[in-house]
Amino acid sequence: MKYLFPLILLFTFELCGARVVPATDTIGAPVRTDVKERAPLSYTCKFRTLQGGDAYPSVVVRWHGQIQRMTWDSAGKVTFEQNYVYPIAFHVYPSSDGLSGGTSQAPSDPFPDAPVIPDEYIFQDIVDSFERDCKRPY
Repeated sequence: MKYLFPLILLFTFELCGARVVPATDTIGAPVRTDVKERAPLSYTCKFRTLQGGDAYPSVVVRWHGQIQRMTWDSAGKVTFEQNYVYPIAFHVYPSSDGLSGGTSQAPSDPFPDAPVIPDEYIFQDIVDSFERDCKRPY
């Protein structure tokens, strides 16, 4: 019995020692082949005043079918809003139905000229391009 415990202990250490990677081996990350190389993103910075109280005008782009809004705060840091919804004020007047040419329909797209960003880019690419290419107007 006094030889059994050291024998089991020796066997356990030998078993655990075989599972440790020697320090001379280098472990590298596998190379990913599913990542496509993307060209640096660049789009036209068209400044718009969208919300009262913003320190600077905003730039909007369309990405994945949604509007993304970027601007600067009063400290000069970039702020952004994903899936921005432009506030539309409806009047409660009854529809004129052609008497004065008015329509009761809301505009379907408040930003028809917003640059469209390809879906292969990520949102951080859009923000990085805004920080790099769009300079504060004042």
